[in-house]
Amino acid sequence: MVQYSPMGKHSFEYLLIGILILVLGASLNFLVVASNGMQMPTSLEYTDDCFTLVDSEGNELEVTEDTPFALPAGRFFMNETTRLKILGDIIYIENFVFDGYYSAGDVLIEFGAVSIILWLFAAFFTTVKNIFRGGNHFRDKHAFI
Repeated sequence: MVQYSPMGKHSFEYLLIGILILVLGASLNFLVVASNGMQMPTSLEYTDDCFTLVDSEGNELEVTEDTPFALPAGRFFMNETTRLKILGDIIYIENFVFDGYYSAGDVLIEFGAVSIILWLFAAFFTTVKNIFRGGNHFRDKHAFI
């Protein structure tokens, strides 16, 4: 069977690398969640950097692992019984859209997804360029077996 690539014979390798990075990130997240009772461990600093906790009188509360705080579903604060802490939400990323703590798996998932999206854009625009040039990208020199 002949496979065609609008971007050259090595372009599918880049797509597969992006998919493998994404799958690796998802696997790391599954590993840490499965080893901690199907909950993602979250750094205690999560609340310090993302929220200010106050009591009913407006006094700021100190955050500890026993502080009553509503984390998103499926998350808990890391403590001494947490397994695979290094894979939990410990990486703080501050930007204009997604401030917060991420796991190594989250970062790999995002990197893999971005690389796949970039590959798709490149394939689309290369195909459009070939069509407007009058060539048929299914028969040009970029086809490979």
